[in-house]
Amino acid sequence: MATSLRHNLTSAYLDAAHKFSSKKGRRRIVAYVESYDDIAFWRTLLAEFENEERYFQVMLPSATSLAKGKKMVLMNTLNTTELGRSLIACVDSDYDFLLQGATNVSRKINRNPYIFQTYGYAIENFHCFAESLHEVCVQATLNDRHILDFPAFLKRYSQIAYPLFLWNVWFYRRHDTHTFPMYDFNSYVRLQEINLRHPYSVLDAMQRTVSAKLSEMETRFPQYIEDVDRLGEELRKLGLVPDNTYLYMQGHHIMDCVVLKLLIPVCTVLRREREQEIKRLAEHSEQFRNELTGYENSQVNVSVMLKKNSGYKNLYLYQWLKEDICEFSRTGKTLTPYLYFIPHILYLTIMDILKNIDELLISWGTAPSLADMLDQFIAFVLVLIVAFLADVICRNILLKVVAHLIRKTKATWDDIVFDRKVLIHLSRMVAPVIIYVFIPVAFAETSSSTLGFIQRVCLIYILITFLSFINSFLKAVYAVYSEKEQLRDRPLKGMLQTVQVILWFVGAIVVVSILIDKSPLSLLAGLGASAAILMLVFKDSIMGFVSGVQLSANDMLKVGDWIAMPKYGADGTVIEVTLNTVKVRNWDNTITTIPPYLLVSDSFQNWRGMRERWGRRVKRSINIDMNSVRFCTPEMLDKYRKIRLLKDYVEQTEAVIEEYNKKHHIDNSVLVNGRRQTNLGVFRAYLTAYLKSLPDVNKELTCMVRQLQPTDHGIPMELYFFCAIKDWVPYEGVQADVFDHVLAIIPEFDLQVFQSPSGRDFQRVLS
Repeated sequence: MATSLRHNLTSAYLDAAHKFSSKKGRRRIVAYVESYDDIAFWRTLLAEFENEERYFQVMLPSATSLAKGKKMVLMNTLNTTELGRSLIACVDSDYDFLLQGATNVSRKINRNPYIFQTYGYAIENFHCFAESLHEVCVQATLNDRHILDFPAFLKRYSQIAYPLFLWNVWFYRRHDTHTFPMYDFNSYVRLQEINLRHPYSVLDAMQRTVSAKLSEMETRFPQYIEDVDRLGEELRKLGLVPDNTYLYMQGHHIMDCVVLKLLIPVCTVLRREREQEIKRLAEHSEQFRNELTGYENSQVNVSVMLKKNSGYKNLYLYQWLKEDICEFSRTGKTLTPYLYFIPHILYLTIMDILKNIDELLISWGTAPSLADMLDQFIAFVLVLIVAFLADVICRNILLKVVAHLIRKTKATWDDIVFDRKVLIHLSRMVAPVIIYVFIPVAFAETSSSTLGFIQRVCLIYILITFLSFINSFLKAVYAVYSEKEQLRDRPLKGMLQTVQVILWFVGAIVVVSILIDKSPLSLLAGLGASAAILMLVFKDSIMGFVSGVQLSANDMLKVGDWIAMPKYGADGTVIEVTLNTVKVRNWDNTITTIPPYLLVSDSFQNWRGMRERWGRRVKRSINIDMNSVRFCTPEMLDKYRKIRLLKDYVEQTEAVIEEYNKKHHIDNSVLVNGRRQTNLGVFRAYLTAYLKSLPDVNKELTCMVRQLQPTDHGIPMELYFFCAIKDWVPYEGVQADVFDHVLAIIPEFDLQVFQSPSGRDFQRVLS
């Protein structure tokens, strides 16, 4: 029969109970805390996240016992597996946040999504937040005068205590609580009586004490100095810096032996000042006694006021805690530091297995230290086996299944994605991710340097593999979109190369930052000073990218365009537009490469408009010998009437001429009088009719035969029309056929083609 709350109150029980309640009823979330003193703090925090859907009930974990503390919450009374979305635990971090899994309790606190911790040592550290201490003095004394700069004092105090604090935490991480225990550390950082006239003298005395102990530690343990320094770098990532060490030290020590030793003398001075002010302003003794009594009744004990202090809400640790509660309210669980991607139940299962192995080894007579080493080695081997099996499953099973499904689909894009090895690169990330995530389990009891090195190597491999995955994915996207007709002529490859350069550049910076353990932002800031050098190195790439954007935006160039740039020996079809070059396949099948920025700065000829329009232009002339031009005789006109294309023209023109000459009484005996048709004019009319009769000539565009300015090479007779066939070879055939006919038909009009005399012509004249 259940005798205590722990036997029946679990998250599953509360979830089931909620299902029997009204649909409009609010979900009850029970929050276990360590003691009655903690209820007010957690109640204030959790109340901010209550709404119409949920409310929190803050309570101790036992209804039958007054036992309290973290162990009562997490271990003795409540099994952490019983926690869930309806049952959470709220505890002080103590050293467990800084230990980062070095102990069982630390692992539970840092990795359980339903355990909320203060991150600082305890709630007392929140109450002792330096920025809020002046307000505590004001509330306790009703005097708003600044006597002591609390933030500056505690900052200096933290800086002095910091190096010795690292040694204390380092020993605790090694499960060594005897060499340099917490009470021993507290004795060295305890403040003596403070003289408000010279408040920092007490820090000078503490500095000497700490320095002496620090020198002793470095003398006794010189082999650990580098490890302690590395611990400092690791803790910096957790928010611990020399300026805020007091937030991570034992809370009761900071409150009783540091902060109250500051507040009590400060408040004493402030009360005396207030009493003297009352005495000075009182007009008579009766008024003085009444005012003094009222002031004394309004005063609050400074220790009580300090415990009620809520000015910590701007503290970054409190903001972290609020973010955890917010995440829990949104998703039902909070984020865990190490196993962000791993379900909580899986992690607990692994930890239970390792615990059982450790207990089994100890039961066989194995020393505890050796058992810890063996179970860590076993854990490491298990992690490697799990990673290997996951990799084999992904490569040999999942990828084959995906390939089989892809072959059955009608779409082509999935085939391209698979052929580009996108999924293969993605599968290569599985093993290192598993190792990176689970390796803290194996090396929780060892030095942080070993764990850090392995994680760093895994992280670099994950990053490189991820970059390869993104790179292959971009290539696949490029291949897919290159097949689309509306995008085929866009400079997609140049854009792809630009993204690739940026991707690998950022990736290289991140890799370097991991190797040197620095923030990538700091490296980028350093590179900003070298921007001029980088721009010089990547000048062509930058200019190529900008020019590619201009070419694309202005629609100046596309793949497949016929361009001519004689200055650079380019006359052919554009086959590729990249970040640094534009490749042109010339008509002799040679390849000419031109930088994109030259196409923007220099002039080039693009024949694309010819293809996109309805015809390809023909503009060519034939020189007619001027000596062969004459008036048409009646015999010549009768001959021209027999030509089908000229019959109507000759008759209509002749009728107009006869009417004109008759109207103006022209004497036809003289050829100069009146109007006459010429063989050249009839020839021009014939050419016009002939062009319009050809099926390969576009009638909707300009089609004409015009006579140009006579030269010493005769009269140029130009044919100007558009061929409906735009392909080069057929176009040249149509053009040749037209002029073949023109050259052959010229003698029929008693005309002669002019050409410069050759040697044969001179021989004929001389013979």
